[in-house]
Amino acid sequence: NLNCSRYLGLQNYPPREFNPLLSHKENCYRYSFLKSRQQQLCDLGEKIMSVVSSGTKMAIEECQYQFSSQRWNCSTYSNNTSVFGNVLSYKSREKAYVNAITSAGVAYAITKACSRGELNECSCDNKIQRKQVKKNWQWGGCSEDIRFGEKFSRDFVDSIEDIDSVQGLMNVHNNEAGRRIIRSSMQKVCKCHGMSGSCSVRICWMKLSSFRDIGDSLMVRYE
Repeated sequence: NLNCSRYLGLQNYPPREFNPLLSHKENCYRYSFLKSRQQQLCDLGEKIMSVVSSGTKMAIEECQYQFSSQRWNCSTYSNNTSVFGNVLSYKSREKAYVNAITSAGVAYAITKACSRGELNECSCDNKIQRKQVKKNWQWGGCSEDIRFGEKFSRDFVDSIEDIDSVQGLMNVHNNEAGRRIIRSSMQKVCKCHGMSGSCSVRICWMKLSSFRDIGDSLMVRYE
């Protein structure tokens, strides 16, 4: 099953395979739709898996929006853990897009959850405040930590791939393309500070673009 991480996007977490008589950790290692490394990451906590689920769901919905006017409209099958049926068994541009948007969805959702303080493993990106800036502004606020989002997405989504195969390498390449779109589209936003609105100094931070922008950018590359 090469689409196990997307299966989480078809339902709210915990999934229907969840056994309430068992602990979260015990359930993680029972989920057949997760590969070994994904089960280990699931063990980090129910909250982080809920975020992964929301990220994959967001990716599926974005895919369906982008392909809504095309012959293949990113349709899913709720009774099948392959999620998209047989269409992804072919080496196609559609498969490339699905891989990219899925890995982007996980990275995006994790990054957002970090900045909202919802996960214990991460928070805001404080490293950016060490960078030198011009005199009329400075880093502050909560820059969204895309580094952690990328790292988790790489660990979770890429772990199902066989990098010793041509197909596995291509899938990892497309996964990475989705994550890099997020980083390259981040925006610097600023807020003025000073007496009587003089804006003597601006406090700035880095913010993610909308996920619709991410979907649009990947669609340009699909075309």
